[in-house]
Amino acid sequence: MISEELQEKTKKIEKNHQKDDLEHYRVIIFNDEITTQDFVVMLLEQVFRLDLRHAINLMMEIHLSGQGIAGVYPFDIALYKREQAIKLARSAHYPLKIECEKVE
Repeated sequence: MISEELQEKTKKIEKNHQKDDLEHYRVIIFNDEITTQDFVVMLLEQVFRLDLRHAINLMMEIHLSGQGIAGVYPFDIALYKREQAIKLARSAHYPLKIECEKVE
C-alpha cells in the first residue's frame, strides 16, 4: 500500500537528518477541472496522512481558492510526498499539479 511505503521512507529520511538543520518546503496542490474532489480527498489521506475531516476541508480550500498547502516538510520528505502524489494521480489519469516551495 502506498501509505505504508511512504511512512517507511519518511521515517528513514527523518532518521538521517536533524530536523532543526533542515530547510522546510510547502507541498502545494493546485485545483484543476479534471481531478475529482473524491480523488483529492483520498490522496490527502493516503499520501499526506490527513484525517477525513481535514482532507475534506483542504480539498474545499483547493477547490475554492485554486490551491492549498498539503503540508510543510524537510526538502527530501516534501519531494518524496510530491512524487508519490503525482504518481498516484497519473496512475488514475488525473493531471493534478503539485509543487514544492521553500519556506522563507
